[in-house]
Amino acid sequence: MLIDIQLDGGISGIAAAAAIRGHLDIPIVFLTAHASAETLGRAVESGAFGYLLKPYTVPELKAAIDIALHKHNTEIAMRRALSSRLPADLAQPQSV
Repeated sequence: MLIDIQLDGGISGIAAAAAIRGHLDIPIVFLTAHASAETLGRAVESGAFGYLLKPYTVPELKAAIDIALHKHNTEIAMRRALSSRLPADLAQPQSV
């Protein structure tokens, strides 16, 4: 998913992405015109798969998307590999 960090309507793109990621396992690439360390730090803490400064070129956008998808697919494969190695009782989430 591509999402701008600065959204209209009182919610930040980072907050919106966190809400979406709480329901869907999808990679997020943030777009922004703000290159401050604070903005980058917030994006990193949110688990962003990419961060692209505006204005950007089509090749830069494609590279950011390709990297995000590769990273996401690698994470999925690692989770599957780890869960297949765990004993069955540890692989299943425990209810409280």
